[in-house]
Amino acid sequence: MSATQLLNNAIKDLVTKTAERIEREQADNFLKAIQKCVSPSPSTMFTTSKAESVSSKSEEEEHPSPAPGG
Repeated sequence: MSATQLLNNAIKDLVTKTAERIEREQADNFLKAIQKCVSPSPSTMFTTSKAESVSSKSEEEEHPSPAPGG
């Protein structure tokens, strides 16, 4: 094998390994971002629960449910 072929093979291997490493890092970062969305921190959960209870209350006021046994 000539020096040029060896150099080309070395560059090809380096580029391939670098690309694979970058893909793994991007996949890890993407997974971490999804995990943050799926399992929010307790403070975020509190804010969400508070917002849901407020919106539920306002919906009940706008559309009162019929009295039972009507």
